Amino acid sequence: MKKKLKLVFLILLLTGCDVTYNLEISSKGYFENIDIISNRNSDIIEYTIPAYFGDIEYEDVNANYFEKIDGIEYYNSKVSKEGEFTKINYNYKFDVNTFSRSNFLSSSYNTIIFKKYDYNNESDDSEQEYMLFTTDDNFIIFDKFAQIENVKVNITCHYEVISSNADEVNENVYTWYLTKDNLKSINMVYNPDKEIDYRTLWQKIMSGDYFNITIFFVLIFLAIFIMYKFFKNYSDKQNAI
Repeated sequence: MKKKLKLVFLILLLTGCDVTYNLEISSKGYFENIDIISNRNSDIIEYTIPAYFGDIEYEDVNANYFEKIDGIEYYNSKVSKEGEFTKINYNYKFDVNTFSRSNFLSSSYNTIIFKKYDYNNESDDSEQEYMLFTTDDNFIIFDKFAQIENVKVNITCHYEVISSNADEVNENVYTWYLTKDNLKSINMVYNPDKEIDYRTLWQKIMSGDYFNITIFFVLIFLAIFIMYKFFKNYSDKQNAI
């Protein structure tokens, strides 16, 4: 009987590893970035992993996972060294219509809900449509792979977050810490109509989004002023000798 490729972490032929799952939510899409780091100096097998859950069926779990099939989208992958540890990174960019089929999420939870969520704002009697992202509280990866010891989930949301059950919040980064003894669901509600820019002014300038003629002249003026002060101080010191 054929079995769907349900588990992303077929690479775990190690004594132990930690996993960091990063998800960035913005108007540009849903970008998954998954790091798997071995707890000892060991090689990691770089399997080809389909981005969409259920796209490929295999005869059994011992099938060849190294070959890519035409017409199937795969996670981008890269193996690297971090000191004495080996790391493999998988990443892929989804849109709002395909994110719910993420292979990683579908392999990690039995229940995933990602849908529009109606919320009645009693203060102004208006109905605002939000996005709901929630899972059950059973992270099934732990049941399948004893090698996984810790999983850190980071969701960077560039929209206004209405509610979440994150363990830690740092500006727009929401973090959950999962272990076998500390399982929990992931819950987040955000407003897709209100995007918030958390970048610093310098980051905005360097990105080109806010680089207009006014900022250009301000920077030129500051550069001239700094040069003037530098040469004036130098000239004053030379005259004092």
